[in-house]
Amino acid sequence: MQRSVIAVILLTSLVLTGCSGADGRPAAGTPTKAAQVGAPLSAESTPTSPEGVATRAPSATPRPTGTPTPTATRRPTATPAPTATPKPAELGLSRSNPLPLGSEIRGKTWSIIVTGVVRGGEAAKMVAQANMFNEPPRDGYEYLIANIKLTNISNEEKAQSASFAVDLRLTGDRNTAYSPALVVAPKRLEGDLFPKGTTEGQEVFEVPIGEKNLEFIVQEALSFDAEARRFIAIDEQAKVIPDPALRSVKPTDEGKTRARPAKLGDTLVAGPWEFSLQEVVRGERAAQMVKAANQFNRPAPEGQEYVLVRLKARFLGTADPDEMGSIDGSYLKITGERNVIYESPMAVEPDPSLDADLFAGGETEGWVVLSAAKGEKGLLIIFKPLWSFSDSDTRYIAID
Repeated sequence: MQRSVIAVILLTSLVLTGCSGADGRPAAGTPTKAAQVGAPLSAESTPTSPEGVATRAPSATPRPTGTPTPTATRRPTATPAPTATPKPAELGLSRSNPLPLGSEIRGKTWSIIVTGVVRGGEAAKMVAQANMFNEPPRDGYEYLIANIKLTNISNEEKAQSASFAVDLRLTGDRNTAYSPALVVAPKRLEGDLFPKGTTEGQEVFEVPIGEKNLEFIVQEALSFDAEARRFIAIDEQAKVIPDPALRSVKPTDEGKTRARPAKLGDTLVAGPWEFSLQEVVRGERAAQMVKAANQFNRPAPEGQEYVLVRLKARFLGTADPDEMGSIDGSYLKITGERNVIYESPMAVEPDPSLDADLFAGGETEGWVVLSAAKGEKGLLIIFKPLWSFSDSDTRYIAID
């Protein structure tokens, strides 16, 4: 029994001795106290290798971060340069932007206001009652009466005549400028006015029935300043804009020389004019037409005979869409085999006469009275605008 007890004591002592180092520390490979009690390893715990050499637990290799696909950078959109907004023309300076009826136009001497209009049957009745010699309007035309108020705004202390105060005309979408009709107005614009004096009167016009976009052309009489002219709408929202295609019509070469004249009926273009000679009458028939046109017309000059020509013309316009072109009988002369350019005779033309003021696109047609030596051959009509100083605008048209 005693031996057994001694053996157990010795065995226990050996076991305890083998678990401690010489310095009393736990032998290598012996678990720590925390491990002995089953506590989990902390983040600072270091596992050991079988040989007792401490090794660090391998760190988890992080997965490589995927390189993000570069986002495509959009090219900056070019910002278009702002388009300049066209500044509308001042009211009244253009047919495309007229003043409203009733607007005041102030010149150097006169304040001019067109206060209203009367047209159609009522206007015809008023004109007929104004004077027994007033004739009714032509077929296809009607009368239009403009009521006008004038005030002398001059600083000069002298009377001014209202009869010569205003240059008033009328136009519309036919691009023709109409002057006052040759009739007595129901209430004439007359009187002599000192500064601040006021009067009212009327002007009468004969215009085509149904013409639209009617406007007045207003300025002081005897004024040659185009910038002083104003347009006033008669029809509500009246507006006239020329066809831009007119500016692309090119001059023609026919009839540039006497040796190679154009023919009757040919359409020619010279300068701002497109025209054609429509009809020619000479000899006894021409003399009868001239005599019938006016009782005071005299026979053709001695040794000569009348030659009547009817011309059709269209104004093609200029860079200014509101510039007018004027055409009349002075544009035409006549020559022949004698190589003489004949002076035009003093005679009233048959109706209609060639005499018109046109805006771009406006057309006219009328008679011109010429004369040449009796029986002369090789007659040529010479077309040349009155104020043209270039031969490039001259055309010759054979009528024989």
